[in-house]
Amino acid sequence: MKHLILFDVDGVLFDVSGSYRSVIIRTVEYYLKRILGFKLPRGHIVCGKDIDALKYFGGFNDDWDLTAGLLYYYLDLLDLPSGVLLKRSNDLEVNLHQLSRWKKEFRASAVPERIQTRRLKKFLENIPCRHRGLDAIIRSVGDKAKNLVFYGGKLESTNIVRRIFQEAYLGRKCFRRAYGLTSKFIKSNGAYLKEKPLIPKTVFKKLTEQGHTLGLVTGRPRSELMPTMDRFQMDMYFSVVVPVDVVWKEEKKKYQRTGRKISLTKPNPFSLVYAIQAAKGRFDSVFYVGDQPDDMRAARNVRKRYPKVKAIGYVPDKDRARIQQLKKAGACVVANDARSLFEILS
Repeated sequence: MKHLILFDVDGVLFDVSGSYRSVIIRTVEYYLKRILGFKLPRGHIVCGKDIDALKYFGGFNDDWDLTAGLLYYYLDLLDLPSGVLLKRSNDLEVNLHQLSRWKKEFRASAVPERIQTRRLKKFLENIPCRHRGLDAIIRSVGDKAKNLVFYGGKLESTNIVRRIFQEAYLGRKCFRRAYGLTSKFIKSNGAYLKEKPLIPKTVFKKLTEQGHTLGLVTGRPRSELMPTMDRFQMDMYFSVVVPVDVVWKEEKKKYQRTGRKISLTKPNPFSLVYAIQAAKGRFDSVFYVGDQPDDMRAARNVRKRYPKVKAIGYVPDKDRARIQQLKKAGACVVANDARSLFEILS
């Protein structure tokens, strides 16, 4: 029997707790402290449970959206002045000058106790189930918070949140290589260097030797995927690669045709359909291995078109709550180490 086996990347191929997760926390806290001038308490105000809550909520496969979502939520908890509407400019320095003026006029004090004792999970439970992702957060917060979060548009000018995130994740050299820009906010080495494999290369080698076709379906752009794949010499095992760039390209086409913004990121099945069609083969089964509920939902959604698709959860840290979340979201089975995953797939 020959299978098409598709893998998510973050949390499946690589441990990203020291990279993407730490960059989410760093970006939120940098924006609150350096850009807006709030005095933050010692330690971190962002915790892993907040990130997990948004991942489970759904529609946050994009870590940039998740970072912005946390900022909108935290700022909505604060007693912000009405102030002047901050207009978005195509000049980054103009945008930073506006934010600097707001910071001086407001003279932001220490972050109040209620942001440290927030109830994000309860906040999310009160959002109607038809709304998910960043749009759901934006619908639920006040205009004062929306005014202060410079997210959306070009990284070179209006998307300050994404710029800080990318500088922290890629580091100076890779950021310049990817965007042709000099790092403005973060000067340290890229957090991607802290990523470690969660599945040994021998697993992929054995699966390909058995005649299976392997692929990647990920929320990473290609510019962030390939440096890590090259570093660990894993790229040769995957004949199908669907980075998020493919999704963005299709979203742009749909917007040009219809004038409407449509999200095709997971749990939308678009990227899985694209991968299956790109594989151009006849397979006895198609597996999608993921670590988040939206991965399982995407596999479940694609079964309407390809009934042979099976969702496989992967939780190498053996977190019981997440195992149950994956099963609830549609996982056929959940593996908790590389050996059991190999047995399921082979």
